[in-house]
Amino acid sequence: MLAFAQDRLTYEVVHIVNTADYNKYMDIQQEINIRIIEKLIENGIELALPSLVVRAPVQIEETTDYSNTANAKDADKRVIQ
Repeated sequence: MLAFAQDRLTYEVVHIVNTADYNKYMDIQQEINIRIIEKLIENGIELALPSLVVRAPVQIEETTDYSNTANAKDADKRVIQ
């Protein structure tokens, strides 16, 4: 294990491949990654998914009664931002 972080554990997998063929190297790396995931599933180990909460500004309609004001027509649908 390389590190503990607030939202993850960081592991490093080192593999040495005796070939200069990059495609062969990538095939082996992919096979290792797939087998790791399969073993996690076989052992009932679930990985937490990162979550992100995004809050956007929301328009709120003002509910004050402006019927007694000089600009009552314009004030009916005032929006506060």
